Amino acid sequence: MKPIYLLLLLLIIGLSACSKDDEQDGDLQTLQGTIVWTGPIATDGCGFILYNSDGSERHSPTNDSNIPDSYKTGDNIPVTVKMINYKKPVLPCININSFNQVKIIEIKRR
Repeated sequence: MKPIYLLLLLLIIGLSACSKDDEQDGDLQTLQGTIVWTGPIATDGCGFILYNSDGSERHSPTNDSNIPDSYKTGDNIPVTVKMINYKKPVLPCININSFNQVKIIEIKRR
């Protein structure tokens, strides 16, 4: 087999193995709730935790680094969030309970 055909075959196989885009793996939702900074995960914090309005659901953003530092106060900050809800349980920190995995698209203080 000529090297160019082998390379083309490997490229096709490699591209077909790629996962779908993030936005196709979850549901786009708008949530009103609160966000709190608990500290960096590297120092036993949980990063940002997003709660729904009644506090019954906890979400862990996959893109903490995209949230402005002005939210890192340690206080419960009322927010409206546009997010992709992956509906997957994750353990972002040392915690007995799991959090729901989300990706924040837009965040605004209320």
